[in-house]
Amino acid sequence: MIHINLLLTDRHGHAGPDLRHLALAVGGISVLLVVLVVVGVHYVSTMSDLRAEERRQEEILRKQKQQLAEIDKFKAEKREYEEKIAVIDRLKERQQGPVHILDEVSRSLPDKVWLTALEQKGSALTIKGNALTIGDIVAFVGRLKGSKYFSNELEIKESSQVKIAEQEVYQFTIVGTLPDGSKKADQGKAS
Repeated sequence: MIHINLLLTDRHGHAGPDLRHLALAVGGISVLLVVLVVVGVHYVSTMSDLRAEERRQEEILRKQKQQLAEIDKFKAEKREYEEKIAVIDRLKERQQGPVHILDEVSRSLPDKVWLTALEQKGSALTIKGNALTIGDIVAFVGRLKGSKYFSNELEIKESSQVKIAEQEVYQFTIVGTLPDGSKKADQGKAS
């Protein structure tokens, strides 16, 4: 009788090397597939985490760009306000000069002297008026020279005797320059 061995065994009844190799190959492939699946899942998970982090960072960047734009806007507004404040300060300084000049002229004016014109162009000053005596004009100029708001360069440019309303008066013109207010004011404070 003929025996046909359908099992993969050798003559001695041991399983043949083909089956062991096949089992090892299938096991190795299975392990490899499991490792690939685990690595793929980890990769996909990591990629989704990275994309979420990227979106979060982009949102942070967008917000920071908005904040930088607001900061730049505030800086521009601050510069604009500082310029406006500087203009206001300059106007206040310029406004102080004429007020002090008029006040000082008023205080220095003798009783028998009256003014007809007072003109300031830059630092040049012209005062026109009338007086009953020439001595009143000289006293007026002397008082102005003693003020911290006028320079010592004031001088009587013209003086003439005229008749106004049946009264003999002296018409005069005083010219001079105004000093730099801060220097003269500082000198006035020191004395």
